Amino acid sequence: MKKITKAIILAALVAIARATNAQIDISGLELVPPDQVPATGTFWSATHDWPPVPVPDDPSLPIYALGNGQYVYDDSQLTSFGRYSANSFDLPPEPPGGDGGTNAPDPWLPDSARNYAKFAALSFSVIDTNNAANNDTNLYNVIVSFPPDTNTYPTLQIQRYTNAVVIKANHFDYSAETRDFALIVCDNVASPIMKSVNLLGSSDAQDGWLVEGLVSNWKVTDPMFLMVSNITSVRDAFFKAIPYSGPQIDLSGASPYDTVSNTLALHAAITDLSGVSNELFSINVDGAPVRYTISAGNTVNIATEYNLNGFGNVNVSETSPARVFDPTNPPADSKQVFSTTVSLPLDFENDTFLALASDFCSPDVGTNYVLFGINKAQRVAATITDPATGEVLSTYSNYFPFATTVAVPWNFTHTNGTPYTNDTYVVTFTAFDPATLNVTNTLDKAGVRTPAGCFLTYQWVDPGSLDGQYLDDQMDTQIKGNLSSLYEDVYKSLGLTQYYPGLIGTNRNHGGCYPSTSFTGNPWVNAMWNLTNHNYSDLTLGPAHGSGAQIGGPGPTDYQAFDLGHFQPWDLRNWVSAYGTGGYGWRLRKSAFWTCYSANYTLATGGFYNLTWPEACGIPLNVDQTKATCRKNVGVFFNSEIPQRGYRSNFATTTASVAQFFDQTWVCGKFQYPGGCDPTYSANFAFQATRRNYPEMDYGQPLLLGCSYLIYTGIYEDEMLTTNWNHVKTH
Repeated sequence: MKKITKAIILAALVAIARATNAQIDISGLELVPPDQVPATGTFWSATHDWPPVPVPDDPSLPIYALGNGQYVYDDSQLTSFGRYSANSFDLPPEPPGGDGGTNAPDPWLPDSARNYAKFAALSFSVIDTNNAANNDTNLYNVIVSFPPDTNTYPTLQIQRYTNAVVIKANHFDYSAETRDFALIVCDNVASPIMKSVNLLGSSDAQDGWLVEGLVSNWKVTDPMFLMVSNITSVRDAFFKAIPYSGPQIDLSGASPYDTVSNTLALHAAITDLSGVSNELFSINVDGAPVRYTISAGNTVNIATEYNLNGFGNVNVSETSPARVFDPTNPPADSKQVFSTTVSLPLDFENDTFLALASDFCSPDVGTNYVLFGINKAQRVAATITDPATGEVLSTYSNYFPFATTVAVPWNFTHTNGTPYTNDTYVVTFTAFDPATLNVTNTLDKAGVRTPAGCFLTYQWVDPGSLDGQYLDDQMDTQIKGNLSSLYEDVYKSLGLTQYYPGLIGTNRNHGGCYPSTSFTGNPWVNAMWNLTNHNYSDLTLGPAHGSGAQIGGPGPTDYQAFDLGHFQPWDLRNWVSAYGTGGYGWRLRKSAFWTCYSANYTLATGGFYNLTWPEACGIPLNVDQTKATCRKNVGVFFNSEIPQRGYRSNFATTTASVAQFFDQTWVCGKFQYPGGCDPTYSANFAFQATRRNYPEMDYGQPLLLGCSYLIYTGIYEDEMLTTNWNHVKTH
């Protein structure tokens, strides 16, 4: 069986022909044996003037090598695009003269809307055939009515079903595929699948293919039945299936482990789906911010002196909003944006460089130190100013007769000793070799909540669904039962932990649990208000349906919940920050979001807040908390789809058990028995222990964000503020 990585299959709602333009002479080129065709590369059509694609259009076409990872496929014998047929449906517009509504577009005129707008109302889902057999006879009849598939290569078949189409995906093998199965959509079958992304923005006017729906690689089966609903909202829609995980990035301009200094010019060749616009580009060195500019030809000019001397990995990321969906009703448990990162190891060497910006420092530390490195004897000077007014807040000068690290101090005051109250300040450092570096820092005035209890919540799936009652029982047992009891009994002398306030801090015995069940009405808005009080510094949320845009709602058809409302990152931010109105630090100390795609970057639903769930919890995403003198917090989030059950190859083990295990391990440490519990094991210890114990957790691409050294006990907060980890156990 050929893998899907060697095929792009077409299924059309409306059949149209593709025109032949330019041709490539394949005479004399080397024919590549089918088993040696790479999974991905640059593939050109021999007979059509189309941009290249990452995988060939047809797995059986002759493929020839052009060299340098480029190939050409011979499609000269095809009379139309692709050789696979599918049922086609022509949805003709109503003839002129009818009452189409005052706001209805003229069906006889071209639809000029962008594809994002055209396909926003379409809804994608994977059909649970067992559920259809039990609960939807009409749908099941469509499923079993597909004609037999006699091929061995991947194909798509399509059938009409009410206001939807059902697509049967045959022979797609993703067992060795790292990307996901993507059903992409376009209004013109002749559009190129991929385009080159111009970082200066001129490619955004292009239109074409977008992701209609996604199936995680580990969930791909043979066959699969997919549904795209609300098709009468569009005129023409074409579908293809491709492996997709985000933009493709190729860096040139430096080789691995090159020594670089001053301005480094790298060229970023980026390709992505042709309908994507407004992509986000970012770059860092081992997580630290990078000072750079972009010039024509996707040339990225990096000021290397703003990063620490020595070896570092330049990480270049491109984030693509390739998923098309209705922003007022985003799909649950589904990825909405895609991000790709490539790394290039280099050796940074500069005579003068920024050793530590010490950004996001808390005024609680007393005096902040911004560190600069010099590699030879010289005089240095520095000024700290208010960027809003230009006022000089502090000055520094000194002479060093040797190479050293220079610490520029500041105590967060004006020159007259009054506290500085603005949010940012600028440090200008001059070494007389000559070199001048400018750094803008932000103050951590928000703070982090004083260690207290953990707020618990989760969302039932429909108890009447296939295994809904079992999943709900597990949530009730593991979260509302075991985990809530762990926190409520944390001080009990006969309990598991046997902690006392002097060991972990006061006000820790709170494990309030307010789940979203069929009996609790709409608790998401009501219950989450508990986060506004001082009883809770931590949050464990889930299992629940979720995405980068919202948490809650009915969820997908296979694990559908009662629609008891939902909330968005901006709502959560308002709830948790309301705690800080009395002068308290509002940022959550520990967050664990057991929802699909909770780490996925996307706009909050219905607005332009550009707020993620980690940011809503107050976890700085661009700050290395292990180096910064700020109040520490941490969170567990997921960048992909989390399994509902089946951990440790045991179908009975559900996500609720995994969530309970992580919290208990962080609270109790390595030796979990009365008298053996230890609250000084790091969050990373608990995170890695959970991954080892439940390896299927990695399907969801878990991320530990924030301070990986954070420990459960709250009596060493001031030590950790100053990056003192003496009381932290990591293994």
